[in-house]
Amino acid sequence: MYHYAGNNPVRYIDPDGRIQISKTGEYIFFQQTDNNGNPIIETITGNSGNTIKIIKGYLKANDGTEINVHYNLSRESSPEDNYDCHGLTFTKGTFWINNPEIEKLLKGDGYIESDTPKTNDVLIQRNKNGDIIHSAKIVEVDSKGNRVKVQEAMGAYLFSDENGKKHKTRLHWYTLTPGRDTIYSSINDKVEDVK
Repeated sequence: MYHYAGNNPVRYIDPDGRIQISKTGEYIFFQQTDNNGNPIIETITGNSGNTIKIIKGYLKANDGTEINVHYNLSRESSPEDNYDCHGLTFTKGTFWINNPEIEKLLKGDGYIESDTPKTNDVLIQRNKNGDIIHSAKIVEVDSKGNRVKVQEAMGAYLFSDENGKKHKTRLHWYTLTPGRDTIYSSINDKVEDVK
């Protein structure tokens, strides 16, 4: 059985044990379709306030769990709506993934909580009710292990640099706060050579 690769080891690979990708390295996006098999394209107001066209669908976690996402077809005219924090953290900025999907993704991709943050771990932030509200990829850890530098996005928000130029992502230091911040490591951090 080749469940790790959508039951098809010829077409799919999963070199890091995370969201399933094709042999060419692209995320395998299962589009919502109409009765004729055509993608369903919706016009919505993006988080930026711009009118955008999207295709809804899902990706599959390592264990086959469906993770609902959408793809912005208006990528050029409204790039701030291309991805949110989770889309950056888990799909390198390809898709928008809403908060409720992340618990399923963490479980489906085999992430485990860690008390010791390291580079490439994931920082998950929760509100007072325990709901996931933010995620970011850890790119650096201070020598004491209580502060982490992350690459992050925040919805459709654009950050300004010191020259006033707008950016979708930023590098930012967080002091880890118990009850708000949880570090997750992939059980598959070691990438195997797939032949």
